[in-house]
Amino acid sequence: MDFRHLTLPSLQRVFEYALTQRTLPALLVVVLVAGCSSTKLAYRYADWGIVWWVEDYITLTGDQKQQLNRDIETLRQWHCSAELPRYRAWLDELEADVAEGPPSETTVAYHQEQVFDFFPSLLEQATPVAVNLLSSLSD
Repeated sequence: MDFRHLTLPSLQRVFEYALTQRTLPALLVVVLVAGCSSTKLAYRYADWGIVWWVEDYITLTGDQKQQLNRDIETLRQWHCSAELPRYRAWLDELEADVAEGPPSETTVAYHQEQVFDFFPSLLEQATPVAVNLLSSLSD
């Protein structure tokens, strides 16, 4: 569903309607429940979002779209098996450090460095996806 056509006034009308119909409390419950699994939901549909984002900039042929989907799926599988365990270990460590009280400057710097250390391997794995897509493009 394409929501790009919605403007602020139209969103305000939807909100006002929700208030008048007493559906806002139900809507808030749905949003809160969905929020619990929003990370899983976003991760599960990230591949679709990437293709959608790419198609905002270029028109893909059917073959290009299939190849991009295959490449993204390979990247996602790698990310699930290699990176998510690293993230989990770091989050456990961060949680333990925060549980001890306000973190020191050194602790914050350490955790910031840990986050930055996640990027090189992701970029290394994502580069072939971009190269495959870019090399398949024509005028």
